[in-house]
Formats: sequence, structure tokens, C-alpha cells
Amino acid sequence: MAVIIVRCPKTREDILPGIEITEADFRAVPLTVSGVRCPRCGEQHSWLPYAARMAEALTASIDKAPSVVPCLDETTPQPAHSRDDGER
Repeated sequence: MAVIIVRCPKTREDILPGIEITEADFRAVPLTVSGVRCPRCGEQHSWLPYAARMAEALTASIDKAPSVVPCLDETTPQPAHSRDDGER
């Protein structure tokens, strides 16, 4: 399965409208205008199938996923730090 990708006309960044589709179905999509709320600029964009492209779902999701910073809690082992506060 693949996802449809369109480009934000304002930021020129790729956006994912959230449509998963097979290659055969993508080729058969009628030339009708679709809309998507852009997460990059916040505006509503219209797009036609010939202006879109496809990417493998997993690859597209990974490429567009935000960076994740792990959150340490009390159950996560903490590295041992040497204490050097001048007292000996």
C-alpha cells in the first residue's frame, strides 16, 4: 500500500492528505479536485490527482515523522555521574 503526497504551494513542503491507495487505484482516480488542510501552513489546499505522487506508506511515514526525544523516568537506568564539587 502507498500514500498520496501533495506539495504545499506556500511552503513547498510535501504533505500527506492521509490517503492510502494502491498503484492501480491511483491511476484510476478521476480528475476531480480534492482538498486537504495543510499541517505546514494551516491553509486549505485544493489538488488534482496529476499534481500528486505516491510513496510507500512506511517510507513516507518515517520521512515525515517528527523527531522523538525519549523521556526518562525513575524506572530508566541513569548513567553514573562523577561528582566533582571541589570537596575532598
